[in-house]
Parts: sequence; C-alpha cells; structure tokens
Amino acid sequence: MATPKGFEERRPALEAWVIRRTNSHINLSDPDYRIVGPADNQRERQRALKFAQALQKEYLHFHNWDGTPRQDDADFKEQKPTTKHT
Repeated sequence: MATPKGFEERRPALEAWVIRRTNSHINLSDPDYRIVGPADNQRERQRALKFAQALQKEYLHFHNWDGTPRQDDADFKEQKPTTKHT
C-alpha cells in the first residue's frame, strides 16, 4: 500500500498503533471512532485516521482480530482428506 504524502516518517509508528488497536478489537472504521485533539490540526487527524483505517483493513486481510495469521486459501486447498473414501 502506498504511503500518503506527509506520513512517510510516521508510517512505522502508525502501523504499530493500528496493530495495537486491532489486537484490542477496536474497529477504526466505526463511524463513532474519532481521534481527538486541538481544532487547528483536525484535518491532519482526519487524514491520519483515514490512512489508519486502510492499514487496519489491509492488516485484517492477513490476520485475525487477535493478531494470529489467517489460514491461506492455498494452504487450505492443499490439505488432503484424513479419511479414504472407497
């Protein structure tokens, strides 16, 4: 995923923040979720939250809410049945 302009240096910290929130089962896409702070940087916080929501969506594509890796579909398809059908 491309990093939005202005977040290049902060991306690692934002990724760690997203993982902590995700592992705590906090849905950043919830319409009631806000990052609060002074009014003068509200636009920056909205941009950060939008990027964090995209990072969380990408993270959850590969991990469960508790941080464990999701089973790859390819791995699932390669599993052999444990019983023989005759």
